[in-house]
Amino acid sequence: MKFDGFIFDLDGTLADSMWLWEGLLDEWLIHRGFGPQPGLAEEIAHMTATQSAELAVERFHLEETPQQVMDEWTQLSIDAYAHKIQPKPGAVDFLRRLKKEGMPVALATSCIPETAYAFLDAHNIRPLIDAIVFTDQVARGKEYPDVYLEAAHRIQIEPQRCVVFEDIPQAVKGVGAAHMALVGVSDPHCDQTLLKEKADLFLPDFTHLSLAQFIGFIQGE
Repeated sequence: MKFDGFIFDLDGTLADSMWLWEGLLDEWLIHRGFGPQPGLAEEIAHMTATQSAELAVERFHLEETPQQVMDEWTQLSIDAYAHKIQPKPGAVDFLRRLKKEGMPVALATSCIPETAYAFLDAHNIRPLIDAIVFTDQVARGKEYPDVYLEAAHRIQIEPQRCVVFEDIPQAVKGVGAAHMALVGVSDPHCDQTLLKEKADLFLPDFTHLSLAQFIGFIQGE
C-alpha cells in the first residue's frame, strides 16, 4: 500500500451530483424571480456553504441572511440526495475495499451537512468513513489546504502519507499546499483541464484498473 490515509470529496467525486446542483440552483433562482445563471454551480463548487450563500446574498441583493439562504438550499436538496443521487461507478466498492484493508478514510466536502448525510445514509456509506470534515468547519475553501489538513489530522495520518480524490481544479492548489497526492475523478459538469494536467492520476471512474496499481493494492485480493 502506497498511502496510509484516503481523503475524498463528495459532490462530483463519490456522488454523481453536480448535475442536480445546477438544476436546484436554477429552481431556487426562478422561485426567487431570477433567471438561470450558467456557471454558478461551478463557481461555488470550491467554496464553503457559507461562502456560497454569502455570494448569493450579495450578487442577488437578497434581504435574507446567508444562513436563511443555506436553510432554503438544504430543504431543496435533502430529498434529492436521498433518492435521486447515485454513487460514482465503483466508488462504494472502492470504499469497502479500503475498509477491508483497514485504511483510514475521511470525507472533505463543501456540501451542506444534512445533504451529505442524506446521501451517505441512503447508500450505507457512512460506516465506511472514519471522519467527515465540512469546509464550513475550517477557515478557507478548497483552493487552500485547510480542509485537507484537518481531514488528515482527524484520521491521524501525516499529510504526506495521504491521497486526495477530487473533481474540481481548485483542488490542485489546495491539495498541493497540503503536500498530499491528488487523484482527479472525471465529472462532465466541471472544467477539468488543469486537474487532468496536474493530478498524479486522473480516473474516468473508480473501476479503472490504473487505480489499484496507483494505490498499491495487491492483485487478486
